[in-house]
Amino acid sequence: QAPSVCRPFLQVVDAYYQQLEGLYAGGVDLFLVETIFDTLNAKAAVYALEKLFADTGVRIPVFISGTIVDNSGRTLSGQTNEAFWNSISHAKPLAIGLNCALGASDMKKYVANPSACADCYVFCYPNAGLPNAMGGYDQKGSEMAEEIRPFCEENLVNAIGGCCGTTPEHIAAIAAMAKAYPPRPLHPVEPLLRLSGLEPLNYTPDATNMRRTFLNIGERCNVAGSIMFKKAIVNNDYDTALSIALKQVQQGADVLDINMDDGLIDGVAAMTKFVNLCIAGEPSRCLGGVGLDAPSDAFHVAYQCYVASQSKSSGLGPVVPPFGCCPFVRLIMLALQEPSGQVSLNSLCVRTLCRPS
Repeated sequence: QAPSVCRPFLQVVDAYYQQLEGLYAGGVDLFLVETIFDTLNAKAAVYALEKLFADTGVRIPVFISGTIVDNSGRTLSGQTNEAFWNSISHAKPLAIGLNCALGASDMKKYVANPSACADCYVFCYPNAGLPNAMGGYDQKGSEMAEEIRPFCEENLVNAIGGCCGTTPEHIAAIAAMAKAYPPRPLHPVEPLLRLSGLEPLNYTPDATNMRRTFLNIGERCNVAGSIMFKKAIVNNDYDTALSIALKQVQQGADVLDINMDDGLIDGVAAMTKFVNLCIAGEPSRCLGGVGLDAPSDAFHVAYQCYVASQSKSSGLGPVVPPFGCCPFVRLIMLALQEPSGQVSLNSLCVRTLCRPS
C-alpha cells in the first residue's frame, strides 16, 4: 500500500482487482481490506471489489480495517476514524474496524468512536503492546487479554483479535476471556449528510430554524468568480491562492468550492497542485477539516479534485470516467450550463443524472 500520491488511482484499482480475482478463485469466504492508512487506497479496493462482484455476479462479505499511526488517533493521511468511516460507509461493509499500530490499552478510545457512529459490526485486533528496542513484542497472552477486557465490558466490539506480536497463545487467552461477554449490539444511525475532510462533517439541520443551520460554502477559490484567485493561479502564485482558501475557512466555511475552468489554465494540473497543497501543505491544519466541492464544465477536472484530495473526498464513492461506473457511487450534481445566458441540459448531463445510484 504505497501512499496514493505515488500511484494513479486506476493503477491501484487494477492491482487490487488482480489480487481479488485470485483470492475469489481460491474460495475465500470474505474479503478483508486491512491496515488502511490512506483512505483512497481503501476506495480503490472497494471499487475493485464492486467491479469483481459485478463481473462474477456473486457478492461476498467485506470487512474494512483502518490503521491509526499514533496516539493522535489519525490515519497516516490525517483522517480521524469517524471521518474515515464517513469516507467509506458508502461501501456498506459487513464490518469496520481498526488493526495494528497500537496496543490494546491505547487502542480502546479510538475503537469507541466507530463503535458509536457505525451501523455495521465493529472489530479490533491490536498489537501485543508496543515493540521493544529490538522490534519484538514482550506482552504475554494473559496480559493482552486483560487489556482487551474493557472492550468487551463496554460492548465496543463484535469481534476481537490480535495483530503484530500475537501468537496462538494470545488468541486463546483473548477467546477465553471474551466468551463471557455478549457482543456489541447493532444500532441504527441517524440519517444525516455525513461528509469528511480530515475531520467529520455531520450536518444536522434544525427544522425550526433552517436559516441558522445553513452549510457555509466558500466560493472564492473559483477562477470564474474571483479575479484575485484567478490571477494567483495564472501566475503560479499558490501562496496567495492558499491564503484565499484559508481566509474563507477561518471565516466559517464548511466546504470550499474550487473551480479551475479557464482557457488560460491547465485545469487538471492546477486542480491537482492546489488541492494537494490544501491538504498536505502548511495551511492543512485549517484546510484539512473542510470538504471540497469542484464544479466544472469538464468532468475530468472535477474528477481530478477527487483523486488529488485523497482521503479528504467528501464521503463519495470513486467517480471514474466513463460515467457509468459503480452502483454505489453517490453524487450530487448541479447540471447547469449557460451557453447563451440560458440554462440548458445536454444529453450527457441528462444521462448522468438519470442513471441509477
